[in-house]
Amino acid sequence: MTGRSQNSLGIHVSLNGTAEVQGSVYGGGMGSEGKANAGHIETNEGSVTVDIQGGTVSQNVYGGGALGRTMAQNIKVIIGNGDTSTQTRVIGSVYGGGMGLLDDSDAGNVKSNISVIVKSDALIGGSVYGGGELAQTVGNIDVETHAVINGNVFGGGLGAQKSTSTSGSKRTVRIGKGAKIGGSVFGSSSLGDD
Repeated sequence: MTGRSQNSLGIHVSLNGTAEVQGSVYGGGMGSEGKANAGHIETNEGSVTVDIQGGTVSQNVYGGGALGRTMAQNIKVIIGNGDTSTQTRVIGSVYGGGMGLLDDSDAGNVKSNISVIVKSDALIGGSVYGGGELAQTVGNIDVETHAVINGNVFGGGLGAQKSTSTSGSKRTVRIGKGAKIGGSVFGSSSLGDD
């Protein structure tokens, strides 16, 4: 079954308290390999917000969809609530964009301005990316973190050699007070051409 959602008011996904998600959290839809319109989200006048204020996500967090394309005015991914007496955990990585496939140029693509904010109470086991995972992102990207991140921080996405990861975008990366980055900080993408 394939579907296309047009929602001018936007989408809001939130996680609070001691909630646990064994898989990943997506702001967009679930697509299907080779089917361009499966899980396609179009909210050009609205926004997509993924707000993880507490709890644990065992895999990754994405502002976009799982193979499904996302078109929105803005995507905002917020990890944490700023209260350091609690801890918000993402065991995997955080992506402002979507999850794609290595040999599929449409899967998980995002056309939107993206903001990723990782607050001081958050613990990220992997890395933080402004863009997507093996999925192209078109739009301005802003990444800000005050948290413990075991991996790296990228202004772009996780791509593949000789394929475009992010394009048409102005990128800003801010590492703020309290941040502890286990790896390095990059203004651009990992592997992908920008």
